This record gives sequence, C-alpha cells and structure tokens, in this order.
Amino acid sequence: MKLSTEPAPIEFDKTLAELNGQAEERLAAIHKLAQLDIRSRRILLALEQIVLNDPSPEVQQAALGVLCLPQHQRAYRAFSPLTKRARCSLPAEIDRWAQDRLISPQQALLLKGRLGLVG
Repeated sequence: MKLSTEPAPIEFDKTLAELNGQAEERLAAIHKLAQLDIRSRRILLALEQIVLNDPSPEVQQAALGVLCLPQHQRAYRAFSPLTKRARCSLPAEIDRWAQDRLISPQQALLLKGRLGLVG
C-alpha cells in the first residue's frame, strides 16, 4: 500500500472533486475511494469533512465506513504524532464525552478512527 501526501494522479483528483457533486455522485466517489490502494491525508480529510458536514446521513455513514477500513486506520496511525500508548488512552475519554452528549456517537467514532483504533 502506498503512503502518500504528494499530488495524486488525475483520476484520484477527479474522484475527490466528485465528492462535491450530487448525493449519488458523492456516494459513488466514496465507494471509489474505498477501493483505492493509497493512503492519503487528502482522502482522510475529505471524508472527515463529509462525515461532519454532508447534508445526507447516507453519505455521512458511507464516508465514516470508509474511514474505518483497515487501510485508512493504518494511515491514521502512520500520520499520527502520538505514541501507541497515548492513542490507546484516549478512547475511554472520547466515550465519556459521547455519554455526556458533548459529542455525537458519530463524532466519537470519527475521533477514535483518527487515532487509528477502529476495527
């Protein structure tokens, strides 16, 4: 699997651009990104924004599902400046935030995913 923060091929850029289309186009682009054999901050950030801001719950869930895939969890771990010990200490706190309704369950999963600890 390729770990990259460099500019991607034209098809990759086209797929990222499709994330701004209609709901069906966004879903199709999300499914394409799930199939790519590349780990990229651009993918992670684009999908995180969809999870947090997309008007369609279906599109949000699809993006969250892709972020939970093993290749993206490995990318989060590779990109994180935190040690494994530090990353492993945070999920319980995140769960408390969700229980206290400071964040939604979806946001809690996104935060734990960012730690590379989902799945």
